[in-house]
Amino acid sequence: MLKLNKRPKTAIVWSPDVNVLKHLPFGAHIGFLPVAAVVGCDVLQWKQGSPPDSITDYDVFVVNLFHGCDYAVEDIRRIHPHAKIIGTPDSAPELQMNPLAGGDPLSALQVIKKLDVLAYRAHSNKLYGMMAGIPTHWMPIYVGDAEFFAEVRKQPKQDFILAGGHTYEFSTAGTLAALKLLQDKTGMLIVYPGADAHTTLMAAEMGLSVEYTGRLVYAQFVQLAAQARLAIDLYPCHSVGRFEITCAYAGTYCVGSQYTDFQAHRFVDPYEPEYAFVAAMNYLDNPAHESIKSAINRVEYWFGKDQVKFQFWHMVEEIMEGEIAHG
Repeated sequence: MLKLNKRPKTAIVWSPDVNVLKHLPFGAHIGFLPVAAVVGCDVLQWKQGSPPDSITDYDVFVVNLFHGCDYAVEDIRRIHPHAKIIGTPDSAPELQMNPLAGGDPLSALQVIKKLDVLAYRAHSNKLYGMMAGIPTHWMPIYVGDAEFFAEVRKQPKQDFILAGGHTYEFSTAGTLAALKLLQDKTGMLIVYPGADAHTTLMAAEMGLSVEYTGRLVYAQFVQLAAQARLAIDLYPCHSVGRFEITCAYAGTYCVGSQYTDFQAHRFVDPYEPEYAFVAAMNYLDNPAHESIKSAINRVEYWFGKDQVKFQFWHMVEEIMEGEIAHG
């Protein structure tokens, strides 16, 4: 696959506060966090101003941006100026580039300008690279072992709706409105993992009947997703769509937001919940089995081990060869 005679020595850089697994147990592991174990490269973590001496041993660094280790970019540039640095944003533009939402767009842009390549997981994050005038490359997240999900999908469906929604900081109002319409029509129970205090207060005020699970580890969430009759997540920020990816691979029909990259089955504007209601009712009346099979296959292709390995090392090869185009 690689044109280079020798694979460049590469490290993924994380904040020292993050527990990065170097070897993944069998199961479900969504996101960028498990990528180092999947592709077989080293992980480096250090506190600001205390980089390890081993930095000079590496050719390429992939730095997780906007979650506690942006300083690593400056440390690498100072100590190893000829190294190639790839940055991968871990934050939606609506948050990171919006001072009213707590973001610091100027600092973000200054960090990005020091990169050689911007690796985006969500296509919306290409804008970071465009603002800085640097090349961009897609890097998929990893979802977990295909055999694990195949077993999970054998569970019988139960009559509940799985609700998705991160925090009220981004507003779960659209999701709650769609759930209200559905519960009033069908009487189905709503199961809501990881709901924050604002969401639970709003749901109570709306008269929703909800079972809250609290925060779940990802493997538990996958099990729950596979049992749901239907899933709803009208996430109003641009993102990869981890909820949609998970539900799709677990074999559950999901009505999601058109702002997310992965469109599992149906997607709508997150502020037009009536369309989510119509899509959900259409599915409940006429289950779309072929759509579910198609989504399973797409997740397996785009977010499985083979694709993650290929895109990662293809990106590293291109940066060393100077062949990555501007986004």
